[in-house]
Amino acid sequence: MPSRQTVRASAHEVFVGFVPAPSEKIAVVTSENHKLLETDIASTTAQVRILVDQPDYPSRIWIEAR
Repeated sequence: MPSRQTVRASAHEVFVGFVPAPSEKIAVVTSENHKLLETDIASTTAQVRILVDQPDYPSRIWIEAR
């Protein structure tokens, strides 16, 4: 797995923003609504950042949530 510095140097940022999370949880789901991952957050709003290795057809996606 690449280090954070390697990811940031080569990745393309595709989203940065705040997402409402009334249940203090956020999840990543597929287009068929299958949950891939879920995490607890400390408030009802999550700060989210999404990076990809290639903007047109990404094969790797990194998601940061706080």
